[in-house]
Amino acid sequence: MLKERLKQVGNLVDNKHLVDIGTDHGYLIIDLLKRGQIKSAMAVEITKGPLDNVTTNVKNHRLSDKVECFLSDGLTKVDADALTKYDSISICGMGGALIAKILTDSANEVTDKTLYLQPNNGEVALRRTLVSLGFRITNEMVITDNNIYYEIIKAVPGKSELTEKELYFGPINLIQKDSVFTSKHIEHYNHLMQINDKLIENNKHNQKIIDEINLLKEEFNEII
Repeated sequence: MLKERLKQVGNLVDNKHLVDIGTDHGYLIIDLLKRGQIKSAMAVEITKGPLDNVTTNVKNHRLSDKVECFLSDGLTKVDADALTKYDSISICGMGGALIAKILTDSANEVTDKTLYLQPNNGEVALRRTLVSLGFRITNEMVITDNNIYYEIIKAVPGKSELTEKELYFGPINLIQKDSVFTSKHIEHYNHLMQINDKLIENNKHNQKIIDEINLLKEEFNEII
């Protein structure tokens, strides 16, 4: 069964040829292929066991003719020519820093692709990397899956600049400001306040936490 976070990523996909890095048994690409949302896919895994699972799942769904499977650390061991027919890349379920590294390590190969990203954390660093690599964020959302908050980012080739506030919250999230987005940051604010109170009790000081509290307080002042 496709996890909610992957369903939401799939709902954003409007390209036809998708590379899925760290493919989670191939569930996302299998779902998209069966629904006719994409025409072909490349599944990439870093270790043989998970890649064998993908190959088996693809075969069981009679989709072997539409899926290429590669054993690779990101795209570093995928032949560049094999990537030319693909117009998009998805990377889901990893830390934002790792996703950023995967993209940076293969910058020349990804610069013309649409990106569908679902980091488990480290969204600020990931957004900063997207800007530096020449991508523009065109869609974002905050969702919950099994009571855990996740952010989803769609980015396309194109120069952009983001303020520190936009890097932290996400430029599209700041425009949409839906209830899930708000709930995530209010909960995080309360968590940071608890940490800061304990620091104060022990005569300690963490400027980074205080700066983050102030940023959240500024954005959600009326609610807080």
